[in-house]
Amino acid sequence: MSRSYAREVVLKAIFQRDFQPDQTEGMYLDYMNQYDLKENDAKYAKEMISGIINNIEAIDKIINSYLVNWEVNRLNKIESAILRLATLELIEQKDIPAPVSISEAIQLTTKYSDMESVKYINAVLEKIAKNEGKDKLTVNKDEDEKPNRQ
Repeated sequence: MSRSYAREVVLKAIFQRDFQPDQTEGMYLDYMNQYDLKENDAKYAKEMISGIINNIEAIDKIINSYLVNWEVNRLNKIESAILRLATLELIEQKDIPAPVSISEAIQLTTKYSDMESVKYINAVLEKIAKNEGKDKLTVNKDEDEKPNRQ
């Protein structure tokens, strides 16, 4: 399978999290195991699921700063999951160019939402890519640490 497929697996896990926020991180990682992912794609999916779950407040704060008169928790759940996934990827995944992250997010939006959503998700992610860049958010390796922005 491909990295695009791994992104879709992450999206589905994060989407589920909005309906079951009290579940443990392990439950979402177990969910990932039902998909046939190559080792490097499974590693990516695990890092992304853990990164989003452990840093959701910091990620949402970044997204909210680029939404005009809106907040991520008011968006529909699939769109908020796409924005969370793409935002973390834009900031943390050094090996993935920003245009690739944005394009993949747009493809997911096209598949799971509508064309009106494509426009604003693209605009928000373009601003995040331009202004936040890589390395602004440190993904916690220790669950006891609080999310932080450098």
